[in-house]
Amino acid sequence: MWKAILNRAKLLSCLDAIIGNAFPEQHVYINQKVYEFITQAITELKEDGMQPDESFLRNHQHHMSNLLFKDLGTYHSDFKKIAQQVIVKHWDWEPSNFDDPQQLADHILELYNDLMEGMKYIHGDCNEEVHHLYSWQNLISQGLFRENLCITGFYIGKSSLAASFLDIFGKDLPAGALAFTMTVVSSLSFF
Repeated sequence: MWKAILNRAKLLSCLDAIIGNAFPEQHVYINQKVYEFITQAITELKEDGMQPDESFLRNHQHHMSNLLFKDLGTYHSDFKKIAQQVIVKHWDWEPSNFDDPQQLADHILELYNDLMEGMKYIHGDCNEEVHHLYSWQNLISQGLFRENLCITGFYIGKSSLAASFLDIFGKDLPAGALAFTMTVVSSLSFF
């Protein structure tokens, strides 16, 4: 039973990172947010007819808090790995025609600087006839959607949240998810 609570709390924690605060302070997270996630997970299990042993949870909530905080770091890391794969593929960051490691490093640095200059991966023209996130030309042309970063990251990948939160991800990509994606892309280090 505690595993079901912990797993649901992990999903709630990741969702909060996407639509709320992606990088919470550890003491605030452990002392405030984890309690909210565990309480919500217990409530949902009770609604499904399960009766968790709340005394067990009270005795082990601190351990669960630490596990949830560590899991949030794993979620960030997993999403970052997806972003690295997409960017390497889309912008040809690891070309095979370089024998000299310094030439490869110079090539990657040039591509990185070009991408980050004026934050090209964020800015672009919007099609005013369509008013949803997929209408931003920069995202389509720069590959964040076309190369499946958001699709893989939020809908079908290891870090997918959409299946668990259809009410939030079912119709549109939440704005917080897009902001999280942009933050991850801007924080990537390829060296």
